[in-house]
Amino acid sequence: MFEMKRDCKRIGYGLWLLIIIQLSAVFLIGFFAKSMTAINWLSILISIVSMVIAYIYLKKSCNLELKCTNHPFSKKIYLYSFLFILAINLLNGIFLNVMENVFNIYTDTSDILLSDNVWQNIAIYISALIIAPIFEELLFRGAILRILDRYNRFFAIFTSSFLFALLHMDVTQFFFTFFLGFLMAYLSLKYDSMKINIGIHFLNNAWAVLITVIYYYGSYDMISIVDGMISLLMIAGCIYCVYKGKQFLNSLNIAPVSEDLIKYTFFNIPMILFWVLCIFSMISTMLLGY
Repeated sequence: MFEMKRDCKRIGYGLWLLIIIQLSAVFLIGFFAKSMTAINWLSILISIVSMVIAYIYLKKSCNLELKCTNHPFSKKIYLYSFLFILAINLLNGIFLNVMENVFNIYTDTSDILLSDNVWQNIAIYISALIIAPIFEELLFRGAILRILDRYNRFFAIFTSSFLFALLHMDVTQFFFTFFLGFLMAYLSLKYDSMKINIGIHFLNNAWAVLITVIYYYGSYDMISIVDGMISLLMIAGCIYCVYKGKQFLNSLNIAPVSEDLIKYTFFNIPMILFWVLCIFSMISTMLLGY
C-alpha cells in the first residue's frame, strides 16, 4: 500500500517537473530568442530535455525497469491502428462541429502550422515525426503506464491515456488524444513492446503532417480529391471499429479498481494541481479563442 501511494504521488511530481522545465524555458526563449526559427529549434531541445529528465526521475524514484521483450506482432496491426485513428478523427470532427455550430464554442484544430521558412518547417517536422513519437512515448507508455500497471492493467491504460490527453492542454485534441493514447497503451502492454506504440504515434503524426502539407501547398482540385479520399477512409475506419469493437472490449479483461488506487493517483496534491492547471488552460483556450 505504501509503495502504491508513493508511486502515484511521484507520477504527479514527474509531470510537474516536466511542466516547470518547459514553462521556465518558454519564458526564457520568448525573452531572448530573436526569430521564430530559433524559438522552434530551442523548443525542440527543451522538449527532449524535459521529457528525459521526467522519465529519469520516475525510473529512479519508482524503481522502474523498462525491459520490453518485443514479442512478435503482425505488421497488419499498423493498418488496423490507422483505421482506428481515422475513425476517431471522424468522431472527433463531429463532436467539434457540434461544439462550434450548436454551442458557438471556438474549435480551431490547427496543430501543425507551416510557414514559408524552410528551417522553421524542418523544426516542425522533427518535432512531430521524431521528438513526439519517441520521447512522449518514453515518458507516458515507458514510465507512467508501466508504473501503474503494477497495480491494475486497465487502470494503467486508462490513466496514462487521460494524463497524456490532459498534458496537451487543448480541448479540441482531448478526446482524440485520449483514444490514441488508449490504443498505444493497450498494444504496448499486450505485446510488451515500445516499438509498436512509437510506430503508431509516428504513423498518426506522419498522416497529420502529410495532410497539412497537401492543404498548404496543394491546388484546389487536389485538396478536393484528398478530402473525398479521407472521407471514404474515415468511413472504412468506423466500419472496422464497429466490426472489431466487441472483440476489443472482451480482450481488455477489465478487473475491479481499488478505491485506494484511484485516490492515490488522482487526489494527491501534485496531481490535483496538475489536472487543475491543464483543465484551466483548456477552458481558457476554448473560451478566449486562441
